[in-house]
Order: sequence, then C-alpha cells, then structure tokens
Amino acid sequence: MRRFVDNERRVKLDRAATVREALDLLVAKNPLLRPYLFTDSGELFSYIGLFVNRKDIRSLQMEKTPLYAGDNIALLPAVAGG
Repeated sequence: MRRFVDNERRVKLDRAATVREALDLLVAKNPLLRPYLFTDSGELFSYIGLFVNRKDIRSLQMEKTPLYAGDNIALLPAVAGG
C-alpha cells in the first residue's frame, strides 16, 4: 500500500481522536487508498490488520480505539497465496 503514500514507510497525520478518524485522514490525503481499506459501505475490510502501539485493535475498541499524542498505528494487509 506504500505506492499510495509516495512509497513512504511512515505517514504523519494531524491529530485524530480515534483509529477511524486517523484512517479517514489518511484516505482524505490519499484517496486511491480507500478501495483497499474500506468496503463500498464504508466498513474496514476484515483482512486489514490494525495495531495501535503494537496492540491489535480487535483486542481494544476496534475503530473506536482512542489515540493519544505519540501513538503509532501499523496497518498490515493480510497476504495470501497458494
């Protein structure tokens, strides 16, 4: 997905209160990323792994997980093949 963010390994975003707000900011800055993260109805694809400070958001509050200054979000799409 780096190709959608100028091949940058890290993207700094303005302050977001939740993971969803951060994702919305990311997609607003990089609109071609939207179909790779969200369904047509706006739901995050289940194969996208999101981690806040190395903790899976599935064990936290999902997209409502609060963010604080200095938090890091890792976005990891699942890779499959055969």
